[in-house]
Amino acid sequence: MYDVYYTTAGGPWFNSGADIWVTEWIKEVAPHLEVKPLLLFHRHKPQNYEEFPINIDHIWETSEDEIIKILDGARRVHILHGHYTPTRAIHQNLEKIDSIVFHNLTKVSLMAQMGKDEYLHWYGNWEYESELIDKIKHKIWVGLYHFPYETQNLHHIANSYTFKINNELSTSTELGYAARVEGRKNVEFMDGLGGLISTNSDTFNKYYKKKYGYKFEKSKIYKFDYKYKERFYGLNWGISHSCFEFEPFGYGIFEAVDWGKLPILHEKWHVPLDYKYKAIDAESFKKTYETICNDDYETRKNEFEKLKDWMILHFGNKDVWKQKLLDIYNIE
Repeated sequence: MYDVYYTTAGGPWFNSGADIWVTEWIKEVAPHLEVKPLLLFHRHKPQNYEEFPINIDHIWETSEDEIIKILDGARRVHILHGHYTPTRAIHQNLEKIDSIVFHNLTKVSLMAQMGKDEYLHWYGNWEYESELIDKIKHKIWVGLYHFPYETQNLHHIANSYTFKINNELSTSTELGYAARVEGRKNVEFMDGLGGLISTNSDTFNKYYKKKYGYKFEKSKIYKFDYKYKERFYGLNWGISHSCFEFEPFGYGIFEAVDWGKLPILHEKWHVPLDYKYKAIDAESFKKTYETICNDDYETRKNEFEKLKDWMILHFGNKDVWKQKLLDIYNIE
């Protein structure tokens, strides 16, 4: 007897929030499951897969037919992170799927990006998302904002984050951006302000520079590679462009604080704090950045520590996060 834990994310190779979440699930939750788990990656195996040991039974598979066979033999199926458009394997097994984790919501993300280039829309199928919410018993929401669907058996289990670097706030007022160039991430706010940008540079160059005509003449662009992420965070920049619209959780924001970077947050990121450095568009972003540059270090440090203390208080207890998940997975 086995339970399948289905995922399209996980491991240190891709660095999305879902990858980080599934990686922590492998380390923290999987060892305590009462029914034998089989971790099913619905994706190609990365070439450098051996760098990350996975200490439970697991399979990398892309064939829908083979995945259906695996799901047929399972007692239950749990989705840790799924495709945002319909797949035959999932659609044929909706009655067997006991839980699904939502890391982002198509409904919210698409609404947040209206008017931006179609390619840069966060990709997903709104109707499919609604069907999963209606038909799967346990829904797990990891984000900070209110879950916008009315449904039963909703478990709001926000992500956790463990501070490991714990750098003091940087004295630098150089801007930095470490994220993909999805439309809702608003990288264009940095145009004309300089700074360092680490991102998926092919998309950045094709759309933001060539199609939209942003210059970014004062910025230095780094092609993202997870192997060099820590090197980028270690560079001499101190202000993080974290002004992401409808960010579900924001691992990158937590990471920036961990590395001693002061975030400029989006007004719609759900932080119930009187935090000084927020913006909602390019103009207010520029004004907020100017405010930071004019504030003395002690003022900036007070805001930084206020935000970090809030993060630790509400999201620093991994044991609570782990137990809430196990209470769902270990139900008889």
